[in-house]
Amino acid sequence: MRLTNKTAIITGGGSGIGQACAWAFYQEGANVVLFGRREDKLKETAQELGSRAMTVSGDMTRSEDLDRLVQETLSKFHRIDILVNNAGLFKGAPLHEISDEQYDEMMNINMRAVFQLTRRVLPVMMEQ
Repeated sequence: MRLTNKTAIITGGGSGIGQACAWAFYQEGANVVLFGRREDKLKETAQELGSRAMTVSGDMTRSEDLDRLVQETLSKFHRIDILVNNAGLFKGAPLHEISDEQYDEMMNINMRAVFQLTRRVLPVMMEQ
């Protein structure tokens, strides 16, 4: 249990790679905060994990949701030690078929949201 008393936020933690990360951190003793849009998947994963897991549902592209994620994490676990920016979006089409709107949506989730969340979490980590 190398991560006892550590807290990990995992975006896109309700399925796929994010869910696998959640299991790995939890098995090493970490508190795990699952964040994403699919509340049902988040809750199902948290319930399977156990008492050291919590969920915060929201949208990576909404500043208020990111603020709430950090606030709720600190309220419950009082620290943030690990951030896994796993949530992402790919429009699965050849480049010449991707519209400007689709490109913007991918960049907002895959780049801008990562920056926005990291910018909120990093000061907390630095203070610890």
